[in-house]
Amino acid sequence: MRPTVKPIKTRFLLIGSGIAAVTLAERLLRKDPHTEIILLEAGKTYLSKDRRKWWDYVITGKAAYAEGEDDPDPKVLKRDFDVDSNAKWDCNNNRVLAHGGSTLHWGGWSLRLKPEDFHLFENTGRGANWPFGYETLNAYYYLAEHRLAVCGDVSESWNHFRTALLNPDKSPRRAAQPYPLPPFAWTAADGEMIEAFRKLGIEPGRLPIARYRKCMATGTCKYCPIGARYTAQDALDELCPHLLSNNSAKPAEECAHPYPNLYLLTESPAIRIVMDKRRAIGVDYLDAQHQITGRIEADTVVVCAGAYESPKLLLQSTSDFWPDGVGNQHAQVGHYLVSHSILRAAGETLGNEECWIQEYDFPTLMSRTYDTPEYQRHGKLFLFKNRKYPHLSFPDAMIGGSAKHRIEKDLREKRKMEVQAFLEEKGKYENYVGLGTGRTSKLLPNTKIVFHRTDAETADALSRLELLKRIILEMKYKILECEVDRPGGHHATGTCRMSVLPETGVVDADLRVHGADNLFVCSNAVMPTGAAVNPTLTLAALSLRLGDYLLGQPPPKLEELNDLSAEVPQ
Repeated sequence: MRPTVKPIKTRFLLIGSGIAAVTLAERLLRKDPHTEIILLEAGKTYLSKDRRKWWDYVITGKAAYAEGEDDPDPKVLKRDFDVDSNAKWDCNNNRVLAHGGSTLHWGGWSLRLKPEDFHLFENTGRGANWPFGYETLNAYYYLAEHRLAVCGDVSESWNHFRTALLNPDKSPRRAAQPYPLPPFAWTAADGEMIEAFRKLGIEPGRLPIARYRKCMATGTCKYCPIGARYTAQDALDELCPHLLSNNSAKPAEECAHPYPNLYLLTESPAIRIVMDKRRAIGVDYLDAQHQITGRIEADTVVVCAGAYESPKLLLQSTSDFWPDGVGNQHAQVGHYLVSHSILRAAGETLGNEECWIQEYDFPTLMSRTYDTPEYQRHGKLFLFKNRKYPHLSFPDAMIGGSAKHRIEKDLREKRKMEVQAFLEEKGKYENYVGLGTGRTSKLLPNTKIVFHRTDAETADALSRLELLKRIILEMKYKILECEVDRPGGHHATGTCRMSVLPETGVVDADLRVHGADNLFVCSNAVMPTGAAVNPTLTLAALSLRLGDYLLGQPPPKLEELNDLSAEVPQ
């Protein structure tokens, strides 16, 4: 039995330190900088914006935070994950358990859901509806884009432009809602695919990317030497939290914008939410560094721990009042697991006299032509050019001893391109996340994952590859590969989904756990649908909305959000 420490008390306890927890903390502190907030993080702090670590990444491809990712070693995965899946669910490096969460390795893709994504069951008879519509998040999307400093184009797809032109009052976004920064231009290597898109009636768009500060375009976005890519770690560090777990708190006078009652505890996994019937008293956690058990008591507890750990924590938190776990009175916790499968088609052509290579570590070309209501029944597609191609690793070539002329010869010899797509999937009760046997290296319970596709779903996914193949063939390339990649935890949603009734979900429209008074979940887990695009911007919008709800303040009005320059990090 580990020794225990005296309980800590706070107003708000946020479990996790990724984009949900940090965005929520920022919103709460905006009203009162003295608000008491503790963030409880299972992972470590990894050094960011460090030139030495950056050079290590350039040379080896291993980022400073790699230890915090789910380990690709099959022996470790066997210990950390119990997977039952006919789709070969992907557990490798989908998330980061660390100070800053998975934003440490995300690409910054920042897309809004479409209005129809909030009405999936209504439109298709499958999946679920959200308890509110797009208009509820519209202003929060705008705020989130400014907080994350998103570089984008309002007319990001022909479908948005068409809607705005024909129905200006119903447009998902209007000209009065510009992105805070202009979009990244298409690269020279995008040209062939852009032309193929247009010949096939696919409208090319520019991918909205979260860029916290001026981007130097080093092409090493998974570890930026200057912090230009938004990460929750950098955002939280700028709030100057006191790092309780390693006794390295900074004096308040050293902070440019001190928030004296904001604290972060790292290497401190939450093990149980302590409930007094309907009310959360606090959370028990393990201090891994000092091998002790502690408790944090709080007026409000918010679980911001992702689509895996959020349901697992609720399931662990049993009591006489909650015998099957908090919020699980109708056996809903962990169910309706949804992710994105990635469709991919790659081709190759001889010759690359232009010496094209992919200039960024993110795609600049995308399309939402198939991300529209008419494609929702069979699963919408979000198309994008693979961020890796055309590719030649100059560091690998130089380390391998290749001379300049040899590198140039290899670069000119041939060119590979690949088009990819996220496939929208519908949540099913039998696909779920639960508690596995034993504990992981991070002292968290093993993750049990059950995910199966029906034969019809598999056939439908395979049939969608024909579109991607046509794009490659239209470019006059020879098809090399064409497949449906495994789904995985990178965009997992649905495991604590929102619902009007407790019989069909875990949290209500305000993200409060059904049947609880002061316990909330704010993570990808609450999203009833996965749609066809990345969930991160939507999560940031939900976090801002929850902050306003907890503060008892009304939601912002779009017409009042005229000048948000102060929201864009400089």
